[in-house]
Amino acid sequence: MKTCEIARPEWSSFFRSFSRQHEDWLVTVEEIPGGEGSTCVEARDLPLQGIFLDGHDDTISIALGETREHHLTHTIAHPTRVILEQTDAGIDHGVRINRDHDQATRVHFRSAVRPEDVDGLPHKA
Repeated sequence: MKTCEIARPEWSSFFRSFSRQHEDWLVTVEEIPGGEGSTCVEARDLPLQGIFLDGHDDTISIALGETREHHLTHTIAHPTRVILEQTDAGIDHGVRINRDHDQATRVHFRSAVRPEDVDGLPHKA
């Protein structure tokens, strides 16, 4: 697994592009505690609607679900780092958003594939 840290000034444009590219992909959202402890799954195999930065509130929101009735928004306060996780072949696998005290939220795809290979559909630009 390869990782690439996204510079803070690039977060907004990165999330816009990442969200467009991976909209409706099935993701799992996990909370990773700082220090010792096991991860906690917040959502499993829900379609990604988008990841959004609110610079005024210093939060990142992850929107999941298919409809308003089946919708979940996971909010991360005071993020400190955004890290893109990719396979060794350079295919996006997910994003890790760190907070203070080594806590993190991880959003990862059920399957890591190139966007253009998903169900034979064209890549969203």
